[in-house]
Amino acid sequence: MNYKDLHLEAIMIPDNIEGLLEQDSMWDIEVPPFSISVVVTEFKGHDTLTWSIEFSPAFDFEDLNERLEAKGFESDGHGWTAYIQECLSKRFKNYADMIKEDSDSETCCLYTFNKSNFTTLLSLVSEAIRELYN
Repeated sequence: MNYKDLHLEAIMIPDNIEGLLEQDSMWDIEVPPFSISVVVTEFKGHDTLTWSIEFSPAFDFEDLNERLEAKGFESDGHGWTAYIQECLSKRFKNYADMIKEDSDSETCCLYTFNKSNFTTLLSLVSEAIRELYN
């Protein structure tokens, strides 16, 4: 994949996602190495949509991992999460209210609870990855 031109925000998420989730509890799309999904989860006692992106930096990220390490981050799921969170903090003072994480050493996993924040997240993940080439 050519990560220099990455634009995950261009992924078409159906407008009728809530209707689709009534039939199936999950909507997802794979854009290797990224897995993008919307699921119905319980949050603070209420059913809510959870919008997530996750990826394994071990998959096809050799060059990007080297670039990430050159910026002082580990090239694992936690390091990628920290890097993306740093990029988010440059744009949004209270990004932690918008974007949550559930990463581990193998996987970077970021999620939110509304489509608008998710679209922003997809854009910022793409931007953060493209920025590694500058």
